[in-house]
Amino acid sequence: MATVETLLAALHDRTGEYISEHPATSEAAKLGWHRLALNAMRILVMTSPPADVTTILKQILRHVDPRDAPVNSAMTAIGYTLGVLADTVNSHPDTLKAAGHAGRTQLRSCILGTLHHVAAITLQALPADSTVPGRNLIRDLADATEAAAYAPWRTPHQPLAGLSLGPTPGSLDQAVDRWARCATDILTSPSRVTSYAFQRTAATIARVCFAAAAVLTEPAGERAGDHIAGSTLAAAAQAWQTAADWPPEVRLGGRTTPLRQRSSELDQALAGLAHVAVSSLTEHEALFGAVLRAERVSASYQAALVQVVTSHSLWVSVEALGSHYLTRHPGTARADWVIDPGTLHGEALLSASERAGAALRQAVDHIHRPVTPAGWARSPRDRPVWETITASRQLQRRRSTNAPGPSRGMGR
Repeated sequence: MATVETLLAALHDRTGEYISEHPATSEAAKLGWHRLALNAMRILVMTSPPADVTTILKQILRHVDPRDAPVNSAMTAIGYTLGVLADTVNSHPDTLKAAGHAGRTQLRSCILGTLHHVAAITLQALPADSTVPGRNLIRDLADATEAAAYAPWRTPHQPLAGLSLGPTPGSLDQAVDRWARCATDILTSPSRVTSYAFQRTAATIARVCFAAAAVLTEPAGERAGDHIAGSTLAAAAQAWQTAADWPPEVRLGGRTTPLRQRSSELDQALAGLAHVAVSSLTEHEALFGAVLRAERVSASYQAALVQVVTSHSLWVSVEALGSHYLTRHPGTARADWVIDPGTLHGEALLSASERAGAALRQAVDHIHRPVTPAGWARSPRDRPVWETITASRQLQRRRSTNAPGPSRGMGR
C-alpha cells in the first residue's frame, strides 16, 4: 500500500506535470476542479486549515463544473492522488492527532501549496473575464494559499509519513486479517482441517465476541443501542465457547501449526486492548471489523463441519460407542478409534455450530458502526468514499520555462 510519504511525493510530481502541461483551452482548465477541491478539503479539515481556504473550497464545490478532466491528464491524477491521501489520513485520526501541530502543519502546507500552483496555472488558461463561472473563486484560492507555495516541501515525520490503507503492522486489524485468512484456508481444505482447527477457531471467535461485548457494555459514553449489541455479543461468545467444547471421544486428526501461531497473535492483540481504555475511534473500528471478519470465518466453519460430519470423516472412540458396537464388531478393542458410523456425536457438533452461528449473526445485526470523523467524505448512503490509484508509477518531472514551477515552493 502507498504511504503518506509516497503519496505526497506523487502529488509533488503530478503538480509539476500539470504546470508543464498547461491546459490547452479555457474549457479544459475548468475540468477536474470539483474532485480536487473535494479531496483537498477532506484532508484539510483534519489539519486545522485556514478558515478562508475552507470557505473558498466549499464555494468552488457549488459553482465549478463537476466534470472530471480527461483520464490521462495531470489534473485527474492530482485529484485521485488527493483522494487516496484523504482516505489514508481519515483512516488514522488518532495517529494524525498524536503527530502534533508540526506534523499536521507539514501535511497542510503540502496540500495548500498544491492548491496554489494548480490555481495559478488554471487562471492563466482562463480568460480574464469575471463572468466565467468559478474564476473569481479560483483566483481567491490562489491568493489565500500563496504563502504556502513558498514553504519548503517537506513530508511529515514518522509515524504520519508511514501511514497507509490496510492493516497497520502489529495492529489488531493485521492480527485479525492474518488469523481469518489462515483459519478459512485450513477449514476449507479437506486434507488440512482438524479437530484442533475447529476448536481453536470457535474459541477465537468467542474471544473476539467477548472483547467487543466488553467495549459495547461499558457504562460511560455509549449509545443505548450499544448495550443491546453488547449483550447479544456476550451471548454469541458463550455459544461459540460451547461449540469449541468438543467431546474427548471425537477426533479429527492432523496438525495445524500455522493456525496455532495466528490464533496466538490475535490473542495477544486482544489482550493488549484489555490494558487500555478502548475508547478511540480506531480501536472501536478495529473491533467492529474483527467481529465482521469473525462472522465470515464462522460461515466457513459451519460449512466445513457439515462436510466433515456428512462425509463420515470424524473418528470416534470405540469405548464411547458402547458394548453394542463391540458385540457387532468382534476383535475391536475398547481403546481403538473408528470412523464415525453415523452416531449422534456429529449431530451434536452441528447443532452447537448452528446455534453459535445464529447468535453471532444476531449480534452483528445489532452492532452500530462507529461514527466516522467529520472530515471523512460521505456518499448518499453515509459510507466512506474510497478512491484507489497506483502510486508506484514513477512520473518524470517536467519543468516549463514560461510558467512558475513547483520548485519555488515545493522543492524537496
